[in-house]
Amino acid sequence: MSEASVIFGVKEVPIPNLLANKTYFFFSHTIKAQDYNMGLLDKLRELNIRMVDFECIREPKVDGKMAQRLVAFGRYAGIAGAFDFIRGIGEFLLQKQYQTPFLIGSSYMYLDYDAMCDALRRLGDNIKAGGMPRKLAPMVFGVTGTGRVAQGSIEVLEQLPHVKVPPSELRAYLAVPENAANNRQIIISTFSSGDLARPTDASRTFDKQHYYKHPEEYTGCFKEYLDLVTWLVNGIYWEAKYPRVLSTQDLKEAVQAGTNKLLGVTDISADDCGSVEFTSRFTSIEEPFLLYNAIDGTFKEKIDDALTETDILFTSVDHLPAEMPMEASNHFGSKLMPFVEAVVRSDFSKPFAEQSDLPAEIAGAVITAHGALTPDYAYI
Repeated sequence: MSEASVIFGVKEVPIPNLLANKTYFFFSHTIKAQDYNMGLLDKLRELNIRMVDFECIREPKVDGKMAQRLVAFGRYAGIAGAFDFIRGIGEFLLQKQYQTPFLIGSSYMYLDYDAMCDALRRLGDNIKAGGMPRKLAPMVFGVTGTGRVAQGSIEVLEQLPHVKVPPSELRAYLAVPENAANNRQIIISTFSSGDLARPTDASRTFDKQHYYKHPEEYTGCFKEYLDLVTWLVNGIYWEAKYPRVLSTQDLKEAVQAGTNKLLGVTDISADDCGSVEFTSRFTSIEEPFLLYNAIDGTFKEKIDDALTETDILFTSVDHLPAEMPMEASNHFGSKLMPFVEAVVRSDFSKPFAEQSDLPAEIAGAVITAHGALTPDYAYI
Protein backbone atom coordinates (compact mmCIF):
# COMPACT_ATOMS: atom_id res chain seq x y z
CA MET A 1 0.00 0.00 0.00
CA SER A 2 2.92 2.36 0.56
CA GLU A 3 3.02 3.61 -3.05
CA ALA A 4 -0.72 4.37 -3.16
CA SER A 5 -1.93 7.91 -2.62
CA VAL A 6 -5.56 6.87 -2.08
CA ILE A 7 -6.64 3.73 -0.20
CA PHE A 8 -10.21 2.41 -0.28
CA GLY A 9 -11.52 0.18 2.47
CA VAL A 10 -14.85 -0.65 4.05
CA LYS A 11 -14.54 -1.15 7.80
CA GLU A 12 -12.26 0.86 10.09
CA VAL A 13 -8.56 0.41 9.37
CA PRO A 14 -6.71 -1.05 12.39
CA ILE A 15 -4.71 1.80 13.92
CA PRO A 16 -1.30 0.06 13.54
CA ASN A 17 -1.95 -0.35 9.80
CA LEU A 18 -2.60 3.31 9.03
CA LEU A 19 -0.05 4.94 6.69
CA ALA A 20 0.80 8.62 7.03
CA ASN A 21 0.03 11.26 4.42
CA LYS A 22 -2.57 9.24 2.53
CA THR A 23 -6.20 9.69 1.56
CA TYR A 24 -8.37 6.93 3.06
CA PHE A 25 -11.98 5.99 2.33
CA PHE A 26 -13.82 3.85 4.89
CA PHE A 27 -16.65 3.85 7.41
CA SER A 28 -14.97 5.51 10.38
CA HIS A 29 -17.87 5.38 12.86
CA THR A 30 -16.70 8.66 14.36
CA ILE A 31 -19.29 11.23 13.24
CA LYS A 32 -21.47 10.62 16.31
CA ALA A 33 -18.37 11.07 18.47
CA GLN A 34 -18.39 7.36 19.27
CA ASP A 35 -16.09 6.87 22.25
CA TYR A 36 -14.64 3.61 21.00
CA ASN A 37 -13.21 5.25 17.85
CA MET A 38 -11.83 8.49 19.25
CA GLY A 39 -8.37 6.86 19.38
CA LEU A 40 -8.67 6.15 15.66
CA LEU A 41 -9.66 9.77 15.02
CA ASP A 42 -6.67 11.03 17.00
CA LYS A 43 -4.35 8.82 14.95
CA LEU A 44 -5.81 10.02 11.65
CA ARG A 45 -4.97 13.56 12.66
CA GLU A 46 -1.54 12.65 13.96
CA LEU A 47 -0.63 10.93 10.67
CA ASN A 48 -1.88 13.79 8.49
CA ILE A 49 -4.48 11.56 6.83
CA ARG A 50 -7.27 12.93 4.66
CA MET A 51 -10.09 10.60 5.66
CA VAL A 52 -13.32 10.39 3.66
CA ASP A 53 -16.23 8.67 5.39
CA PHE A 54 -18.59 6.79 3.07
CA GLU A 55 -21.45 7.53 5.45
CA CYS A 56 -21.13 11.24 4.69
CA ILE A 57 -21.03 11.14 0.89
CA ARG A 58 -24.37 12.67 0.04
CA GLU A 59 -26.25 14.27 -2.79
CA PRO A 60 -26.28 18.08 -2.74
CA LYS A 61 -28.86 19.51 -0.34
CA VAL A 62 -32.12 20.79 -1.86
CA ASP A 63 -33.94 23.58 -0.01
CA GLY A 64 -31.81 22.91 3.05
CA LYS A 65 -33.17 19.37 3.47
CA MET A 66 -30.94 16.49 4.53
CA ALA A 67 -29.53 14.97 1.34
CA GLN A 68 -29.66 11.27 0.58
CA ARG A 69 -26.54 9.19 1.04
CA LEU A 70 -24.94 8.17 -2.25
CA VAL A 71 -22.54 5.37 -1.32
CA ALA A 72 -24.37 3.05 1.01
CA PHE A 73 -25.13 -0.57 1.78
CA GLY A 74 -28.35 0.24 3.65
CA ARG A 75 -30.83 -1.61 1.44
CA TYR A 76 -28.78 -4.79 1.64
CA ALA A 77 -28.40 -4.52 5.40
CA GLY A 78 -32.17 -4.22 5.63
CA ILE A 79 -32.80 -7.16 3.32
CA ALA A 80 -30.32 -9.47 5.04
CA GLY A 81 -31.35 -8.32 8.52
CA ALA A 82 -35.06 -8.97 7.99
CA PHE A 83 -34.44 -12.27 6.15
CA ASP A 84 -32.16 -13.60 8.88
CA PHE A 85 -34.61 -12.43 11.54
CA ILE A 86 -37.28 -14.64 9.94
CA ARG A 87 -34.89 -17.58 10.30
CA GLY A 88 -34.36 -16.70 13.96
CA ILE A 89 -38.10 -16.40 14.53
CA GLY A 90 -38.53 -19.93 13.20
CA GLU A 91 -35.87 -21.37 15.48
CA PHE A 92 -37.17 -19.40 18.46
CA LEU A 93 -40.74 -20.57 17.98
CA LEU A 94 -39.66 -24.19 17.56
CA GLN A 95 -37.79 -23.94 20.84
CA LYS A 96 -40.97 -22.60 22.44
CA GLN A 97 -42.79 -25.73 21.15
CA TYR A 98 -44.77 -23.99 18.41
CA GLN A 99 -45.34 -25.40 14.96
CA THR A 100 -44.12 -22.69 12.59
CA PRO A 101 -43.78 -21.97 8.87
CA PHE A 102 -40.79 -19.68 9.47
CA LEU A 103 -38.18 -22.21 8.38
CA ILE A 104 -35.51 -20.74 6.11
CA GLY A 105 -31.74 -20.27 6.19
CA SER A 106 -29.68 -17.11 6.59
CA SER A 107 -29.04 -14.85 3.61
CA TYR A 108 -25.48 -16.07 3.05
CA MET A 109 -26.74 -19.61 2.53
CA TYR A 110 -28.41 -18.64 -0.76
CA LEU A 111 -26.76 -18.11 -4.14
CA ASP A 112 -28.28 -14.67 -4.67
CA TYR A 113 -31.27 -12.48 -3.91
CA ASP A 114 -33.45 -14.33 -6.43
CA ALA A 115 -32.87 -17.55 -4.50
CA MET A 116 -33.80 -15.75 -1.26
CA CYS A 117 -37.01 -14.55 -2.87
CA ASP A 118 -37.84 -18.12 -3.92
CA ALA A 119 -37.52 -19.17 -0.27
CA LEU A 120 -39.80 -16.32 0.79
CA ARG A 121 -42.41 -17.35 -1.79
CA ARG A 122 -42.46 -20.88 -0.42
CA LEU A 123 -42.71 -19.52 3.11
CA GLY A 124 -45.60 -17.29 2.06
CA ASP A 125 -47.40 -20.26 0.51
CA ASN A 126 -47.00 -22.18 3.78
CA ILE A 127 -48.47 -19.28 5.76
CA LYS A 128 -51.47 -19.13 3.41
CA ALA A 129 -51.98 -22.89 3.62
CA GLY A 130 -51.31 -23.66 7.27
CA GLY A 131 -51.16 -20.33 9.06
CA MET A 132 -48.97 -19.28 11.98
CA PRO A 133 -49.34 -20.22 15.66
CA ARG A 134 -52.87 -19.17 16.64
CA LYS A 135 -51.80 -18.27 20.15
CA LEU A 136 -49.49 -15.59 18.70
CA ALA A 137 -51.96 -14.19 16.19
CA PRO A 138 -51.86 -11.63 14.85
CA MET A 139 -48.13 -11.30 14.26
CA VAL A 140 -47.18 -7.64 14.06
CA PHE A 141 -43.81 -6.63 12.63
CA GLY A 142 -42.89 -3.12 13.75
CA VAL A 143 -40.30 -1.55 11.43
CA THR A 144 -38.62 1.65 12.61
CA GLY A 145 -37.22 4.18 10.17
CA THR A 146 -37.99 5.33 6.64
CA GLY A 147 -34.54 5.13 5.03
CA ARG A 148 -32.84 2.46 2.95
CA VAL A 149 -32.43 0.01 5.85
CA ALA A 150 -36.13 0.13 6.71
CA GLN A 151 -37.10 -0.01 3.03
CA GLY A 152 -34.92 -3.09 2.52
CA SER A 153 -36.52 -4.78 5.52
CA ILE A 154 -40.03 -3.99 4.29
CA GLU A 155 -39.07 -5.29 0.84
CA VAL A 156 -38.53 -8.70 2.48
CA LEU A 157 -41.61 -8.65 4.70
CA GLU A 158 -43.86 -7.58 1.82
CA GLN A 159 -43.12 -10.89 0.10
CA LEU A 160 -45.13 -12.67 2.80
CA PRO A 161 -48.94 -12.48 3.01
CA HIS A 162 -49.43 -9.16 4.75
CA VAL A 163 -51.45 -6.06 5.46
CA LYS A 164 -49.94 -2.67 6.26
CA VAL A 165 -51.35 -0.76 9.22
CA PRO A 166 -49.96 2.61 10.40
CA PRO A 167 -49.01 2.72 14.10
CA SER A 168 -51.72 5.29 14.82
CA GLU A 169 -54.37 2.82 13.57
CA LEU A 170 -52.85 -0.36 14.94
CA ARG A 171 -54.81 -0.57 18.19
CA ALA A 172 -58.14 0.04 16.51
CA TYR A 173 -57.33 -2.49 13.77
CA LEU A 174 -56.48 -5.19 16.30
CA ALA A 175 -59.66 -4.46 18.27
CA VAL A 176 -61.66 -5.99 15.39
CA PRO A 177 -62.03 -9.71 16.28
CA GLU A 178 -61.48 -11.09 12.78
CA ASN A 179 -58.28 -9.04 12.44
CA ALA A 180 -57.02 -10.13 15.85
CA ALA A 181 -57.60 -13.80 15.01
CA ASN A 182 -56.04 -13.76 11.54
CA ASN A 183 -53.03 -16.10 11.53
CA ARG A 184 -52.60 -16.30 7.75
CA GLN A 185 -50.99 -12.93 7.22
CA ILE A 186 -48.52 -10.71 9.05
CA ILE A 187 -49.09 -7.07 9.87
CA ILE A 188 -46.40 -4.58 8.88
CA SER A 189 -46.40 -1.30 10.81
CA THR A 190 -43.78 1.30 9.92
CA PHE A 191 -42.74 3.70 12.70
CA SER A 192 -41.30 7.05 11.63
CA SER A 193 -39.92 9.66 14.03
CA GLY A 194 -43.42 11.06 14.57
CA ASP A 195 -44.61 7.66 15.80
CA LEU A 196 -41.63 7.13 18.11
CA ALA A 197 -41.46 10.45 19.96
CA ARG A 198 -43.82 13.07 21.30
CA PRO A 199 -43.28 16.50 22.87
CA THR A 200 -42.78 16.50 26.62
CA ASP A 201 -45.05 19.55 26.60
CA ALA A 202 -48.48 17.96 26.17
CA SER A 203 -49.86 21.14 24.62
CA ARG A 204 -47.56 20.80 21.61
CA THR A 205 -47.96 18.53 18.60
CA PHE A 206 -45.12 16.66 16.92
CA ASP A 207 -43.21 18.80 14.43
CA LYS A 208 -40.50 17.02 12.49
CA GLN A 209 -38.24 20.00 11.93
CA HIS A 210 -38.57 21.13 15.54
CA TYR A 211 -37.82 17.58 16.67
CA TYR A 212 -34.58 17.46 14.71
CA LYS A 213 -33.50 20.83 16.09
CA HIS A 214 -34.65 20.29 19.68
CA PRO A 215 -34.81 16.55 20.38
CA GLU A 216 -34.29 17.20 24.08
CA GLU A 217 -37.88 18.49 24.18
CA TYR A 218 -39.27 15.10 23.16
CA THR A 219 -39.64 11.73 24.81
CA GLY A 220 -39.83 8.26 23.33
CA CYS A 221 -43.23 6.56 23.16
CA PHE A 222 -42.68 3.16 21.53
CA LYS A 223 -43.33 1.57 24.93
CA GLU A 224 -47.02 2.27 24.31
CA TYR A 225 -46.94 -0.33 21.51
CA LEU A 226 -45.26 -3.14 23.44
CA ASP A 227 -48.61 -4.85 23.96
CA LEU A 228 -49.24 -4.80 20.18
CA VAL A 229 -45.93 -5.47 18.38
CA THR A 230 -44.61 -9.03 18.20
CA TRP A 231 -41.33 -8.49 16.38
CA LEU A 232 -39.27 -5.29 16.21
CA VAL A 233 -37.11 -4.56 13.15
CA ASN A 234 -35.02 -1.54 14.13
CA GLY A 235 -33.58 0.32 11.16
CA ILE A 236 -33.73 3.93 12.30
CA TYR A 237 -30.90 6.46 12.15
CA TRP A 238 -30.11 7.48 15.72
CA GLU A 239 -27.81 9.78 17.67
CA ALA A 240 -27.50 10.09 21.43
CA LYS A 241 -29.41 13.39 21.40
CA TYR A 242 -32.60 11.62 20.28
CA PRO A 243 -34.95 9.59 22.50
CA ARG A 244 -34.40 5.84 22.35
CA VAL A 245 -36.81 3.58 20.51
CA LEU A 246 -36.74 1.01 23.31
CA SER A 247 -35.11 1.38 26.69
CA THR A 248 -34.13 -1.49 28.93
CA GLN A 249 -36.41 -0.17 31.67
CA ASP A 250 -39.44 0.24 29.41
CA LEU A 251 -39.23 -3.39 28.29
CA LYS A 252 -38.67 -4.63 31.83
CA GLU A 253 -41.68 -2.74 33.16
CA ALA A 254 -43.93 -4.04 30.38
CA VAL A 255 -42.85 -7.63 31.07
CA GLN A 256 -43.38 -7.23 34.80
CA ALA A 257 -46.81 -5.69 34.22
CA GLY A 258 -47.83 -8.50 31.87
CA THR A 259 -48.43 -6.05 29.01
CA ASN A 260 -45.55 -7.09 26.77
CA LYS A 261 -46.19 -8.92 23.49
CA LEU A 262 -42.71 -8.33 22.06
CA LEU A 263 -40.95 -11.63 21.38
CA GLY A 264 -37.89 -10.53 19.43
CA VAL A 265 -35.70 -7.68 18.19
CA THR A 266 -33.37 -7.39 15.25
CA ASP A 267 -31.35 -4.21 15.70
CA ILE A 268 -30.08 -3.61 12.17
CA SER A 269 -29.04 -0.07 13.10
CA ALA A 270 -26.49 -1.68 15.43
CA ASP A 271 -25.68 1.34 17.59
CA ASP A 272 -23.92 0.29 20.77
CA CYS A 273 -26.37 0.91 23.64
CA GLY A 274 -28.22 3.12 21.19
CA SER A 275 -31.81 3.36 19.97
CA VAL A 276 -32.33 -0.12 21.44
CA GLU A 277 -30.62 0.35 24.78
CA PHE A 278 -29.81 -3.30 25.44
CA THR A 279 -27.82 -3.60 22.21
CA SER A 280 -24.65 -3.96 24.23
CA ARG A 281 -23.42 -6.89 22.14
CA PHE A 282 -23.16 -7.48 18.41
CA THR A 283 -23.68 -10.94 16.99
CA SER A 284 -21.98 -12.62 14.04
CA ILE A 285 -23.17 -13.90 10.68
CA GLU A 286 -22.32 -17.46 11.72
CA GLU A 287 -23.95 -17.16 15.17
CA PRO A 288 -26.49 -14.38 14.80
CA PHE A 289 -28.95 -15.08 17.61
CA LEU A 290 -28.97 -14.57 21.36
CA LEU A 291 -31.64 -14.62 24.02
CA TYR A 292 -32.10 -11.44 26.04
CA ASN A 293 -33.71 -11.63 29.47
CA ALA A 294 -35.88 -8.57 29.89
CA ILE A 295 -35.89 -8.80 33.70
CA ASP A 296 -32.24 -9.25 34.65
CA GLY A 297 -30.70 -7.80 31.47
CA THR A 298 -28.52 -10.84 30.73
CA PHE A 299 -27.86 -12.66 27.47
CA LYS A 300 -27.87 -16.38 26.74
CA GLU A 301 -25.57 -17.48 23.97
CA LYS A 302 -27.92 -19.72 22.00
CA ILE A 303 -31.61 -20.05 21.27
CA ASP A 304 -31.49 -23.67 22.41
CA ASP A 305 -30.45 -22.68 25.92
CA ALA A 306 -33.19 -23.10 28.54
CA LEU A 307 -35.88 -20.59 27.62
CA THR A 308 -37.81 -18.63 30.20
CA GLU A 309 -40.95 -16.57 29.70
CA THR A 310 -38.94 -13.37 30.06
CA ASP A 311 -36.44 -14.24 27.28
CA ILE A 312 -36.80 -12.60 23.88
CA LEU A 313 -34.98 -13.28 20.63
CA PHE A 314 -32.17 -10.80 19.90
CA THR A 315 -29.86 -10.28 16.95
CA SER A 316 -27.66 -7.38 15.89
CA VAL A 317 -25.09 -8.13 13.18
CA ASP A 318 -23.13 -5.01 12.26
CA HIS A 319 -21.86 -6.25 8.86
CA LEU A 320 -25.02 -7.64 7.28
CA PRO A 321 -24.30 -6.58 3.66
CA ALA A 322 -21.44 -9.12 3.67
CA GLU A 323 -24.16 -11.78 3.47
CA MET A 324 -25.09 -10.47 0.01
CA PRO A 325 -21.57 -9.82 -1.34
CA MET A 326 -22.28 -9.76 -5.07
CA GLU A 327 -25.30 -7.45 -5.00
CA ALA A 328 -23.96 -5.18 -2.27
CA SER A 329 -20.50 -4.82 -3.81
CA ASN A 330 -21.79 -4.12 -7.31
CA HIS A 331 -24.18 -1.47 -6.02
CA PHE A 332 -21.57 0.14 -3.78
CA GLY A 333 -18.93 0.19 -6.50
CA SER A 334 -21.25 1.65 -9.11
CA LYS A 335 -22.02 4.58 -6.79
CA LEU A 336 -18.38 5.19 -5.86
CA MET A 337 -16.64 4.81 -9.21
CA PRO A 338 -17.76 8.16 -10.71
CA PHE A 339 -15.72 9.98 -8.03
CA VAL A 340 -12.54 7.90 -8.03
CA GLU A 341 -10.56 9.61 -10.78
CA ALA A 342 -11.20 13.11 -9.43
CA VAL A 343 -10.13 12.04 -5.94
CA VAL A 344 -6.93 10.40 -7.16
CA ARG A 345 -6.03 13.51 -9.19
CA SER A 346 -6.84 15.98 -6.42
CA ASP A 347 -4.02 17.93 -4.78
CA PHE A 348 -3.88 16.84 -1.13
CA SER A 349 -1.05 19.29 -0.39
CA LYS A 350 -3.34 22.32 -0.60
CA PRO A 351 -5.14 23.55 2.53
CA PHE A 352 -8.49 21.82 2.77
CA ALA A 353 -10.43 25.02 2.04
CA GLU A 354 -8.55 25.32 -1.27
CA GLN A 355 -9.07 21.74 -2.46
CA SER A 356 -11.53 22.85 -5.14
CA ASP A 357 -10.61 19.88 -7.31
CA LEU A 358 -12.60 17.57 -5.04
CA PRO A 359 -16.20 16.87 -6.08
CA ALA A 360 -18.58 18.59 -3.69
CA GLU A 361 -20.05 15.25 -2.62
CA ILE A 362 -16.59 14.06 -1.55
CA ALA A 363 -15.45 17.35 0.00
CA GLY A 364 -18.48 17.22 2.27
CA ALA A 365 -17.41 13.80 3.54
CA VAL A 366 -13.81 14.65 4.47
CA ILE A 367 -13.55 14.24 8.23
CA THR A 368 -9.85 15.00 8.74
CA ALA A 369 -7.23 16.79 6.66
CA HIS A 370 -3.82 18.26 7.47
CA GLY A 371 -3.92 17.06 11.05
CA ALA A 372 -7.27 18.62 11.94
CA LEU A 373 -10.99 18.03 11.78
CA THR A 374 -12.58 19.79 8.83
CA PRO A 375 -15.07 22.59 9.63
CA ASP A 376 -18.19 20.45 9.10
CA TYR A 377 -16.95 17.94 11.67
CA ALA A 378 -15.31 20.24 14.21
CA TYR A 379 -18.22 19.44 16.56
CA ILE A 380 -16.69 15.99 17.20
